[in-house]
Amino acid sequence: MKYIFLATCLLFTTHAFSQTNGGIPPHDSVYTHVEQMPEPVFDLTAFVNKNLHCPDSVKQDIGTVIVKFIVNEDGSLSNIQVVKGKEIQSELSGVINKMPKWKPGKYKGAPVKVWFILPIILELE
Repeated sequence: MKYIFLATCLLFTTHAFSQTNGGIPPHDSVYTHVEQMPEPVFDLTAFVNKNLHCPDSVKQDIGTVIVKFIVNEDGSLSNIQVVKGKEIQSELSGVINKMPKWKPGKYKGAPVKVWFILPIILELE
């Protein structure tokens, strides 16, 4: 099975901060859009193609699966959630857990936590 990523990623707003703190993000804030969005420092498509193995029972259910996670300030990934494609939830979570660190998102030059949503289209080869 071949996996294709959608060209755009969906983002959710979770926190906002006020100007009263000088625009400095609180340590526990998780953002959805920042000046410099997080990005993988490796070939994401190749990584998923190599590491994602769908069970035979799911191979007939071709379509889009969506996984959501936080890219932390150090580039590590956490809070992995399968939004669509629950039938391969453990496999998707395992692949995301195996990923190398990403280039973190930045707000006003400082690394911050950012939600990232990764849609993956499953199609037969």
